[in-house]
Amino acid sequence: MMEVNIAHTGLALFLVLLRLPLTSSYENISNTPVPPKEQIYSFRLKYRTNVDCVDEAAKNAFLGQIRIKVISRLIELAKEYPSMCNKENFSECFQSVKVDLKACETTNRRKRSMDFFDVDINVEIPATSPTVEDSSESSKVVRTESILQEDIETQKTDYSPQGVTLLNSTYVGKNVTCANGTILSDDNKNCEACKEGTYHDTTTDVCKKCPKSFYQNSTGQTSCEACPGSGNMYTLSEGSTSKTQCVEKDTSQAGLITGLILGPVAIVIGLGASVHFIRRRWFSTGADRLLRS
Repeated sequence: MMEVNIAHTGLALFLVLLRLPLTSSYENISNTPVPPKEQIYSFRLKYRTNVDCVDEAAKNAFLGQIRIKVISRLIELAKEYPSMCNKENFSECFQSVKVDLKACETTNRRKRSMDFFDVDINVEIPATSPTVEDSSESSKVVRTESILQEDIETQKTDYSPQGVTLLNSTYVGKNVTCANGTILSDDNKNCEACKEGTYHDTTTDVCKKCPKSFYQNSTGQTSCEACPGSGNMYTLSEGSTSKTQCVEKDTSQAGLITGLILGPVAIVIGLGASVHFIRRRWFSTGADRLLRS
């Protein structure tokens, strides 16, 4: 048992010396939801209209009318649910609404002057909060996409220009954009801040531990603070959370000699113990096979 423990210890030391990445970036988040920088709700709306989709000018005019109707209805909805918009002028929250044509097919096989077309429209709606408070039901908190979906289904005429019929709608999904210092979590539905001792690498979009000689005592940061002392201070490990974890380097000759001796010795001990453990397992397995035969 003692030999096994020694082997395990040696192997662990060897892995540490190799600096193998053993943790996930999700272990470096604060586990506290943070409001996203932006969240877009996508819906697919099917309309029936006599607008000819081949006519580019008529098609663009039709899409413009749809956008105006959607924005107008969202402003009315924000009056009922103020948390949908954090601006005094509600129209400012919905100026980025996008309306795109996805499919268009005639309802008749033969081309006629008054043909009707079934048109699939993709609508992207911005929102400032993932939930809203329903004042009509004892301040019940409801998810924003549920409110939008219900409103589109029950108020179809308010989303339809004159002479156009909204047949049905489908909720496609939510696209979340996180602010710097936070990353996506919960299946890309929410944002969470990088915890203390880490920083947000905006290139790879992950939370990473502060390297040695650096620390970070706040959450949601994009960089780490260097230990003071013009290079004479360092931290004993990665992920330091306070300046108090910075210690002075041992620049004495005795300290240098000790480091030069103990470093290689630790590697040799780790490798030796690991090899010894593997050999014992190998020979013991071989012996078992001989006894069985």
